[in-house]
Amino acid sequence: MSIANRDSRGASASDPVNALIDRTDNDLERVRSFARAPHEIHRILAARADVAQFRQQWNSGTFGDGELAEAIAQIRIVVNRNLLDAHDRDRLVEDLARLQDLRTHPPRLPAAPATGAA
Repeated sequence: MSIANRDSRGASASDPVNALIDRTDNDLERVRSFARAPHEIHRILAARADVAQFRQQWNSGTFGDGELAEAIAQIRIVVNRNLLDAHDRDRLVEDLARLQDLRTHPPRLPAAPATGAA
């Protein structure tokens, strides 16, 4: 499934990378809202922090492969170690697949805005 498509949770296709980041962050927040154990919450917050770091790199015009790799690793830890509802686990597994696809096939960075003298 292409990251450029609008997904069932309403992520915009105008910026597919930010749409994927939004979707992943929303899924992690949903999982966090149901987590009770401090160690599970800590893992989720660590994953969200890595996703935010990747977003910051992307929005500054850099494809942060290392940040994306860290985000993928942290989300995988949440999926493998946290007690999750099957639906939430499936959503995070799908997010992982899309993030891995993004890492394998990075998109072209948007062109920098032109700065011309008038």
